[in-house]
Amino acid sequence: MSSFYDTLDEKVAEDFRRRKRTFKRNKTHCNLCGRRLYTASQKVVDHIVPVSQISDERALYDTSNWQVICHSCKQRKDRLDNVNY
Repeated sequence: MSSFYDTLDEKVAEDFRRRKRTFKRNKTHCNLCGRRLYTASQKVVDHIVPVSQISDERALYDTSNWQVICHSCKQRKDRLDNVNY
C-alpha cells in the first residue's frame, strides 16, 4: 500500500511532516477516546475529513481538519472511513 506522502513532491512532503510534528507536540490525549498519550510515537495526526475526500491540496494543511488520536482509534477510524467512502 502506498503512503500518502508518496503522492506529494519531496519538499512538500517534508514540510507536511514538519507541520504535523509541531501540531502534535502539545497534544496530550487522544481526541476520540481520551487516552493519555505520553510520547510522540503514540500520537497520530489524523484528518477529520479523510484525505481521500479532500480535493484542494491546500486543505491538507488546514489544522482545523486535524486531530491527534491514538493508533487504535486511527485504525478504527480508517476502517469506518473506508466503509463510508
